[in-house]
Amino acid sequence: MPASPGQNHAPRRGPPKEDAGMAAADRERIKLVAFWAVTIALLVVSLVCSAGYHYIERQRAAEARGVDHALDPELLVGGGYDRTSEEPAQQPSSRGARSAAGPSSGSGAAAAPPQGELPERAGASGSADPRYLMGGHPDDQPRTGSFSLRSDPIGAEVLVDGRSMGITPLSGHELPQGRHQLRLEHRGYHAVLRELDVVAEHDVDLGFIQLEAQARRVGSVEIWSADLQGAALYVDERHVGRLPVILDLAEGLHSFYVQPDQGNPVSEERDLQFEGAGPLVIQIGRQ
Repeated sequence: MPASPGQNHAPRRGPPKEDAGMAAADRERIKLVAFWAVTIALLVVSLVCSAGYHYIERQRAAEARGVDHALDPELLVGGGYDRTSEEPAQQPSSRGARSAAGPSSGSGAAAAPPQGELPERAGASGSADPRYLMGGHPDDQPRTGSFSLRSDPIGAEVLVDGRSMGITPLSGHELPQGRHQLRLEHRGYHAVLRELDVVAEHDVDLGFIQLEAQARRVGSVEIWSADLQGAALYVDERHVGRLPVILDLAEGLHSFYVQPDQGNPVSEERDLQFEGAGPLVIQIGRQ
């Protein structure tokens, strides 16, 4: 029923004060959550960019030195760099822990790596150690051994892999370790072939090797002299008579020694080879 003009109207009430306070608090919480969300996102992006930058720097430094540090797990997981030398900073690792476990030899002295482990990959100048770039161990050195042998007859030439090593007897001759081909040669004897296994830092004694004489032709030899007739003749240090002399000798090298009754003796060596049917004629005399 409409109020009469003389009646007082009741004032219109607004929203309760408690509801307004709760709405303001909600807005503040939303702003705070948004602020921290943006801050955390920016921090994550910064960390990712920093990690990528350091990874690229490590890659560039490794390529400049010729060493692929990107494959080194100690650098990928927790590893850092000393920017003054561009070398990996010393970080605790299984290798470093073992090195640090030993007693220190003195202040400022570098601890020696444990036995059997490799030294640092880079030299003092920061460049890569070339011994690693070649794929070998820095302690790899050519290792040698030696061999010894004797033969009958002595004076046989010793050839190893086609190279002359001297004549028998041979003792303590050095060779690289491994397998080699050994050959003994002596005039008038069959060659002997052996395999030689040289052991590093050891002497391999092949012992005594007997050479087998070759079957040689025997022929008639006439020995005479124009100025030493009647002189005593020695063949291979054996007296065979007085010049002129005819005797049978085998092919090969022989020594002839003529001792006249007066004057100086005459000595010669001849390599006899029988080709014709008749006797081989040798003339010996003073030059």
